[in-house]
Amino acid sequence: MIAAVSEMADTRMTHSPQQMDGLGRLIGSLL
Repeated sequence: MIAAVSEMADTRMTHSPQQMDGLGRLIGSLL
């Protein structure tokens, strides 16, 4: 699961900083 999240994070990072921020909050809530 961590690998999937990491891969998704890489995709979002190159896609949009705002989406990356949202993803960061999501990961933070999961952890």
